[in-house]
Amino acid sequence: MELDAPVPKKMYAENISAGTVAKIWIEADNLNDIIDSAYFICSEAIEKTGYKMNHENFYWCDIYTYDRYCTPLEKGQKVILDYLLPVIKDNRDICTD
Repeated sequence: MELDAPVPKKMYAENISAGTVAKIWIEADNLNDIIDSAYFICSEAIEKTGYKMNHENFYWCDIYTYDRYCTPLEKGQKVILDYLLPVIKDNRDICTD
């Protein structure tokens, strides 16, 4: 959004603190499959990168795009939702297999 862009009626604006954001996309046969497992998939994916969710400045942004959601849905294909979540570096020692 542009700074000071007008907010559409029945919507609100919220300022989000600057920081690092994880972008995660989830593909599934239908929207319910994504919604039912999105938090778990996102948190697990983030932890594997050496980061963790920033719960102090938490927000959850799910993005529906025409090309990744509407078109595949109309064609009976798998749909994709993109998620943006704030993350911070996890300073714990992480063991990987």
